[in-house]
Amino acid sequence: MKLRHISSRIREWWKPRSGTEKLEISFQGVIALATLTYVTVALFQWSAMREANKMNREALTSIQRAFVVYEGLSPFGFLDVRNKYTPTVQINPIWTNTGKTPTKNLRIYVSAPKEIIVPYKVSDLDFRKEADVTYTQLLIAPGLTIHGGGRRLSLDNLHAIRDGKKQMYIWGCAWYDDVFPKTAHHITEFCDVIDGAYFDPKDDKKPTAVSTDFCPVHNCADDECTDKQCD
Repeated sequence: MKLRHISSRIREWWKPRSGTEKLEISFQGVIALATLTYVTVALFQWSAMREANKMNREALTSIQRAFVVYEGLSPFGFLDVRNKYTPTVQINPIWTNTGKTPTKNLRIYVSAPKEIIVPYKVSDLDFRKEADVTYTQLLIAPGLTIHGGGRRLSLDNLHAIRDGKKQMYIWGCAWYDDVFPKTAHHITEFCDVIDGAYFDPKDDKKPTAVSTDFCPVHNCADDECTDKQCD
């Protein structure tokens, strides 16, 4: 009933109009419809442009952002002056920024090497941090490699590893931001079992390299890291 009433009122309003008025009203209606269509299309285009800009920004960020990769371990032998000149080895994790921009707020934590009995289970790996955690604050320029978060290991332990009497594992994390605003924090985790050691043939106190094997867990980056040991 209401629709019929409205339709009747419209016909009563429209009937006495002159031909010129009817033409003018029809023209204005066409203009209004065209304007509405234009606004609707423009809104869709604006939304599509925003989405495209977002995708372009994310693509640019993923290509240009800093990306810290763990490369392995490097040993360095020295006489520890703080411990009666005892022959000691520094185990240095190697980190490379493979991105095209520098890191920001980079912090590195590396555990002390711990002995492990082979064969081992994942549950044998202890990823608890020490009570007095120390973080190394660093910056890695794009394309460069650094040593960061080094830990000491006795020469006797390294000789035992070389002789096949012992294996030890070491793990760590690197937290950092990139230079782009409003992006997520980044993390790289590693865990290596040190299963071999090599020395200068002329000096049994000068290690030249260590051989390692990745742990079955704790080797990941960003959203792949779900174990939460580095939180």
